Formats: sequence, C-alpha cells, structure tokens
Amino acid sequence: CKSLAKVKPNIFANGGDRKSLNDVPEFGVCSKLGIKMVDGLGKKIRASSKLIAEAAAKKAKLCSK
Repeated sequence: CKSLAKVKPNIFANGGDRKSLNDVPEFGVCSKLGIKMVDGLGKKIRASSKLIAEAAAKKAKLCSK
C-alpha cells in the first residue's frame, strides 16, 4: 500500500483469485487515490501463502538436521 501511495499508478492489476475487489488489501489506498483496480487477470497457478508455507517447511527441515 505504501508503494502504491508513492508511485500512484493509473491502474492496479491483481490476479484472478479474489472474490471481490473489497477483499484486496490495496482497495482503500486505490479508492483514496483514484487508482483503477483491475481484477481477474490470468489464471491462478500457485498461491503465495502456499509458497511461503512450503519454504517454511523446507527451512524447518534443513534446520532440524
């Protein structure tokens, strides 16, 4: 959100995994600054939360050896 406030782009694009633009954390800053939000771009391949969980599991496994 801080980056959006500094850059102030005309458009903020997000992947296709949101049910509503109101669910997007950046919604407030985009509304305040008049940034057009575009959703549903492309097919979701992997969730960032899943990638983070996988990385944490690998780290835990490596650290336990």
